[in-house]
Amino acid sequence: MDCISPVVDVVTKYLCDPFFRQIGYLVNVKENVKKLAKEMGTGTKGDVQRSLDTARREGKSSTHAVEVWLRQVQEIEANAVAIQAEYEKGKTCLRGLGPNCWWYYRLGKRAAKLMVEVEDKYKENFDGVATTPPPEVVEELETTPIDDQQTATDMIQKVLDCINDEETRIIGVYGMGGIGKTTLMKNVNNRLGSSSCFDTVIWVTVSNNPDVASMQKKIGDRLGLDISKAADIGSEPLKVLRNKRFLLILDDVWKRFELKTLGIPRPTVGNKSKVILTTRYAHVCSDMEADRSIEVKKLPEAEARSLFRKKAGPLVASESIESLAETILKRCYGLPLSIVTVARAMANKKEVAEWEDAIAEMNLSAANLRGEEYHLLNFCVGEGLVDRQGTRDRPATLHAARNKACTLARSLKAAGMLEDGDDGKTWKLHDVLRDLALWITSTKSVEGLMFIVKAPEAAEWQEAERISLRDKNVEELPELSECTKLRTLLLCCNKSLKAIPQLRFFECMHSLRELDLSETGIKSLPHSLSNLVNLRVLCLAHCEGLEEELPPEIGELGKLQVLDLEGALD
Repeated sequence: MDCISPVVDVVTKYLCDPFFRQIGYLVNVKENVKKLAKEMGTGTKGDVQRSLDTARREGKSSTHAVEVWLRQVQEIEANAVAIQAEYEKGKTCLRGLGPNCWWYYRLGKRAAKLMVEVEDKYKENFDGVATTPPPEVVEELETTPIDDQQTATDMIQKVLDCINDEETRIIGVYGMGGIGKTTLMKNVNNRLGSSSCFDTVIWVTVSNNPDVASMQKKIGDRLGLDISKAADIGSEPLKVLRNKRFLLILDDVWKRFELKTLGIPRPTVGNKSKVILTTRYAHVCSDMEADRSIEVKKLPEAEARSLFRKKAGPLVASESIESLAETILKRCYGLPLSIVTVARAMANKKEVAEWEDAIAEMNLSAANLRGEEYHLLNFCVGEGLVDRQGTRDRPATLHAARNKACTLARSLKAAGMLEDGDDGKTWKLHDVLRDLALWITSTKSVEGLMFIVKAPEAAEWQEAERISLRDKNVEELPELSECTKLRTLLLCCNKSLKAIPQLRFFECMHSLRELDLSETGIKSLPHSLSNLVNLRVLCLAHCEGLEEELPPEIGELGKLQVLDLEGALD
C-alpha cells in the first residue's frame, strides 16, 4: 500500500485533476458566465472612477498606475460583455440536432480564466488615484484681446523679438499709467503658451508698495513649491530656477530692487533666462539694468476713436452726440484704459443730456473706498446718497442703507469705474481713472475748485466742495475766514496733526456733511464744532490721543447720523 499511495497522488495530480477541471469548464459554463457578470457589476471600477473624478475637480490628475488599471479593466469588461453575448445567443452543432459541446467548453474556459483576472485586478491597491500635476509652463491670464489694435500688435512683436534675442536678458517696458502696459504683457504671456522656449513663465505684480512675502509665495506656487515652512523662503525658488530656463514678468515696478530678494537668479546669456518689467518710468528700466527699453505710447487718434466707438456703440457717430463724444475722447488722452472705461460707461446712452451729465456722474467715484461696508456706508451717508435716519413713513435700517450703498458701488464697478482692491476686500479706482476724475472735478469753473487732494492754500479752501488730505503728513491747519461750500473734509491718517484751530476754522463750514479725523493725533475737539449744523458723519476712530471727553456741542449736531469712536476713548 505504501508503494501505491505515491502513484495515486501522481495520477490524481497530473491526470484526474486536469481532466475534471476541463470537464468543469463544460459542465459549469452557465454558472461561470453568471459569476463573471456579477463580479463585473460589483462597482469597484465605479468607485475608483468616482474618486478620480473628485480629485480632478480639485485640480489633480490621475496617476499612471490608475490609468493603466482603468485601461486593463475596460479590456476585461469588453471581453466579459462578449462572453455574455455569446452565451445568450447560444449555438448548436449537427444543424440544430444537438448542443455544441466543444463551443460551450471553450466559452466556459474563457469565462473561468477571465474571472480569475477580474479577482486579481480588483485586489490591486493604489497609493492614491491622483496626484497634483506639475504647474503649466505658462499660466494663461484673463485680459482684453488687442489683436485689432495695430499699435498694440506692433508692440507685442517688439517684445517677442527681444525675448528671442539671445543677447537680451532684461527687458524694460515703460509708459504712463493707463497706457496699456499690463494688457500688453498679459497678451505676450498668453502667446507664449502655444510655443514657449522656457521651462516656466512666471507673472508677478510688484506695485508701489511691494509685498515681498506675497510675491515669493506666487513664485513658489508657480514652481510647485510649498515655501510656507521654509526657513529661508527665497532660497527654495533660487535652487529650482538655477536649473531652469525661466521668463519672469514683473508688472508695475516703481523702483529698483534686487531679484535675489524674491529668490530669482540673475538672468545671463548662459542660462538663457529672461526678465521683463513694466514701469511708468524710463529711469527704472535703467536702474534695473535693462538691456532693452521699449516705450509704450498713446494710441493714435484714429485708433483711439475706433476703440471708443467699438466700446460705446454706434450711437456715438450720431449727429447730436458725435461732438460730445469727441470732447470726452480727447479727455482720455489716447490712454486705452481711460477710453475703454469711459466708453463702457457711456455705452448706448441715447440722450444728449446723458452725455452732458456724464462728468457730473463721475463725481460719485471715490479715489479709494475703504473696503469694509461700514466705511462705504459712512461715505454714502456723508454724500447724501443714502439716509440712515429715513422718514416717519419709511424708517431706514442699517441693513437697508448698507444695501443701497453697496448697490451704488456695484453700479460703479459694473460700469468699469471701480475694481477690486489688492486684498479682495476693498474697492478702488485705477490710478489713471483717479487722475482723470480729479482732473475733471478739480477743473476751475464758475463754482471754483471742487475737489482738492493736496494741501491747499487758505484761499483755495473758500471755493472747495471736497478736500481729501488723507495721509498727507499734515501738521497744522490754517485759520479760515470763509469756507461755506465745503461738504467733505477728510483729514484721516495724519498722525502729526495734533490740534484743530479753536477759532476761525469750523465757524464757516456750515455746509460740511462728512468730517473724518480718524487716526490723527488730535487731543481734543474745539467748541466751534457746534457750527457744523449739516454734519452727518463724524469719524474719530483710533484717535488714541484724545485726552478729554467729547464736548457737549456734539449734542447740538441735529443731523448727525454716524459717530465713529472705535478705538478712540477708553
